[in-house]
Amino acid sequence: MKESFKKQYPREYRIWKALRARCNSTCFSNTYYQLHNIQVDIRWNSFKNFIEDMGICPEGCSIDRIDGNGNYTKDNCRWADKYTQANNKINHNVFITYKNKTQTLKTWAKELGIKYNTLYGRITRSGLTFEQAIQKDPFNKLYHYKGQSYTLTELSEMSGIPILNIVDRKHKGWDIEKIINQKVRQNQS
Repeated sequence: MKESFKKQYPREYRIWKALRARCNSTCFSNTYYQLHNIQVDIRWNSFKNFIEDMGICPEGCSIDRIDGNGNYTKDNCRWADKYTQANNKINHNVFITYKNKTQTLKTWAKELGIKYNTLYGRITRSGLTFEQAIQKDPFNKLYHYKGQSYTLTELSEMSGIPILNIVDRKHKGWDIEKIINQKVRQNQS
């Protein structure tokens, strides 16, 4: 009977075998599961019971523990896509509260239609607040250079200096003259 289940549900069988191995193995890479005493429900020692509880895994999904510190049980597991799983990680997410709503930075990026890496970079590298970072052109403040007003984006285009270099220089306290006139050092090979 075990062989027929294995053939009928090959993907689910591999997932079942892997989750049991993660919890029962003494392999170095699985020490997280042992340190946190994460276990598999005794009912799931049978693949048949696992399939009865979880059903067929939808395309693009894998098993996810709702409580990342909880055990592999019917009540704590679900089939989830990579996005949902990434937002369910315990220590790897940045949470932002904006307009009385708290969610991960990845969720905000998706909701606002901004690439995650762009939003993350604006906050961490450019030092913008979340409200500034979500603007269409967060660098739209006007700066005066040679009697004209320019945004940082315009100064970047005009000078040929990458926007991130300009932002870095601005955060270092450089004045606009120095930012524009100091050439960018090229990496020596």
